[in-house]
Amino acid sequence: MVATGAESSPMAQAIDEFLDEMKIRDQNNPFYQEVLLSRSVLALEKSSNGVQICADELGEFVKTLEAQKRSSRSIKTLGSLKPFIHGLSGLLETCQGLLNASPFSVGVAFVGAKLVLSLAQKANSIFDEIFGAMIEIGNCLKCYAKISMAYETSDEVRECLVASYKNIVTFWATATKILSQNERLREGIFNWISAGEDLDVRGDLQIHADRRHRNTCTWIFQEKDFQKWSDPNSPTHHLWYKAPPGSGKSVLSSAVIKHFEEKGLPTAYFFYSFNDSTKRNALAGLRSLAVQLLNILKSDIPDRVIEIYREEMARHAKKMRLPSLIMEVLHELLKQSPIVYLIVDGLDECMDDLKACELISTISSVPVYGTTKWFFTSREDGQIKSTMNQINALTISPLVSTIRADIHSFIADELETVTLNVDIDDFVNHSEGSFLYSQYLVDTLRGEGITCDADFTRALEGFPRGLTGYYLRTLVKLCERSEWQQDLVRRIFILLSSAFQSITWDELCNALAIRRGASDHSKTHEPYEKQIQDLCGSLLLFDRSTKGNENNPKVKFCHKTVTDFLMQSPHVLLADRSFSRYKEMLPHIQKFFVEPATASTQIGLDCLTLLQYKRYEENVNMESILEENSPKDAFLKYAAAFWFLHLDIGQHDEEPSKALWYLMSMEDMQNWDRVLTKCAFAERPCTKTVLGYLYPTGWMSLPHLLDN
Repeated sequence: MVATGAESSPMAQAIDEFLDEMKIRDQNNPFYQEVLLSRSVLALEKSSNGVQICADELGEFVKTLEAQKRSSRSIKTLGSLKPFIHGLSGLLETCQGLLNASPFSVGVAFVGAKLVLSLAQKANSIFDEIFGAMIEIGNCLKCYAKISMAYETSDEVRECLVASYKNIVTFWATATKILSQNERLREGIFNWISAGEDLDVRGDLQIHADRRHRNTCTWIFQEKDFQKWSDPNSPTHHLWYKAPPGSGKSVLSSAVIKHFEEKGLPTAYFFYSFNDSTKRNALAGLRSLAVQLLNILKSDIPDRVIEIYREEMARHAKKMRLPSLIMEVLHELLKQSPIVYLIVDGLDECMDDLKACELISTISSVPVYGTTKWFFTSREDGQIKSTMNQINALTISPLVSTIRADIHSFIADELETVTLNVDIDDFVNHSEGSFLYSQYLVDTLRGEGITCDADFTRALEGFPRGLTGYYLRTLVKLCERSEWQQDLVRRIFILLSSAFQSITWDELCNALAIRRGASDHSKTHEPYEKQIQDLCGSLLLFDRSTKGNENNPKVKFCHKTVTDFLMQSPHVLLADRSFSRYKEMLPHIQKFFVEPATASTQIGLDCLTLLQYKRYEENVNMESILEENSPKDAFLKYAAAFWFLHLDIGQHDEEPSKALWYLMSMEDMQNWDRVLTKCAFAERPCTKTVLGYLYPTGWMSLPHLLDN
């Protein structure tokens, strides 16, 4: 028996029998687990108002559901639950009096109702059916309560009360089982679509929304083409916003998203990002939209999506990889959406923008039963323009005067506390239509110690023109730092521009502490965050938006223009007459520019150095080290997963031999190979494969090394 002997009433006996049956046949049912959990709480309540306490808790939960405002229909249905709660309360008060029922015995019904509501809210059609059943039960309960009071001395009535109560509890248990199965199916499909990737973009939205200055971006809502596109009855389904780099496209996208969300309109969105390995993948955007649509849908998961999912599970395809399947699933979800606004920001920041354009062109043109509105943003790009023409997208390109007005508002407010008698238009003219440049300008002027108008004039005249000019000046200023500080910045630029995935602060520090030839990690080589902020903080973004990253943020370049600048040839750049005055500094600043092949090899060699650290010797439990993921081991997973890709011979012409001889010089090759094995990266090659790949004509002359 689950219950203790303390409860001997007919109600308690019925509940005990019910729970004993469930323990045998269905103990994994969430209802059974929830009842056991609540027993310890409700059993302590000996007062006569146990029913009211349980009823109040259920009522508060219903109010919480109402606050979520899922839909007007749901809100109306929630309001009709009051008779059910009152009826259940009346019946159980009668049971408490006639049957001497304990708070736990009567509380089981309330616990079940709350659990069923919690599960049903994620499945709309079932949600409505459950509410319908509750309303009918509520009407019947009124009759039960009155009959019970009229025949309170009848043993037959008491037996009926117990049987009816048990039926109610059984209904909750059955409903919970069905709903939990539906929830597991939904969770399985969610994980299958996500394919192990972090597709939660709410943090991105918050970052861009926080950057929006008051009274900016509102102009777009007055644009005739925007109004035409956003009208649900309009046949126009595609809108493309194109603007120059640094002009605030992502911030404007966040304003558009908030605009629709505040109106209560279903909205899904994605921000492509050059500096995030997941968010620069073309398919990631479609996956994210599909996941969001799963949560938005007011109907059940489409049958075809469930069918595809089960077919893939039968093939042991735990992750949705095929583009054709992603497209089909997204199409099925869109067909179930009466109306939805889809905002896709930064198409030009996708790693494979051609593939992205092809996918977007296909999915945004397929027929759907409802209204689907697509909003795209990017810089001017020939391939993207061709795609937008193909799908007949309306195009909005901001007027210079419009951007200038927003920048004027931004600069005026930001410099309000330090501005003297100066003309804000001078600063606006300097910005050349770039919000990013304006931010750099404002930050610089704030730190110049302005004391008079003349100081402002001198600071403004000395500030470089355009983003490229600003970046060049930043490199020139870095040349004034010590050699080791310059080398630190150079390594940061290499890691952030050439890593295969986003780098966290702990990973960055662990990687920067690597010294070629070192036998172990040294904490004294780890840089301070304040130091990095001082050296190149204006070019970086410390992203704490993702859950769990508050104390270990992702470190990225603040904008794609930074990466574009650092990845170009300094010789070609300085051939431009606009920057001729920096030519004499070329020998000093060229170290900061990133040559892809060389940078990748340097990261690969750093990975190899870390993998043969003595700290990972044979008697160390690698599994516990990986699980603990302490800052001193933060770069281990990355090194074990990506070292080989960084040393890919297909990417390099001169560096493979360097990598080979570095491998050969390792004192403990066997330990290095063991570390890789312990890290369980089965797809990564063993030592013999590596040597044969890097040096195909000569590795057989090294049998002593290969034996290790």
